[in-house]
Amino acid sequence: MADEISLSYTLNINNNNLKYFASESYNADQSTLGGPSNGVQNIGTSSEAVGITDVSSLGFAKFKNLDLVNYVEVGIEVAATFYPFIKLLAGESCVLRLSPGTALYARANTASVNLESMVFEA
Repeated sequence: MADEISLSYTLNINNNNLKYFASESYNADQSTLGGPSNGVQNIGTSSEAVGITDVSSLGFAKFKNLDLVNYVEVGIEVAATFYPFIKLLAGESCVLRLSPGTALYARANTASVNLESMVFEA
């Protein structure tokens, strides 16, 4: 089979003289049936592993910050140092393709937050 995954987004910015619009869509293959590894995890203010189970080869992921006030960062940890590469403000979400074999970590700002994650096989 092919094109089991369909992704689309629109980004529209209109702020005074700054105007930008992009709309993209594409299809991707899911070579291994698996996922979602899903759930809601309470993330504290120190970096902690994001629980991803039942998925051996990371593929597409959706993360959503369910908090109403605080932001959460998602990233990697190297030698006990946290390197965030995603920042989700209260209520924000994102979809991206993960690099297989990457262990993910998350850290909340100010107070713990609930982070929803949906991860699918590549």
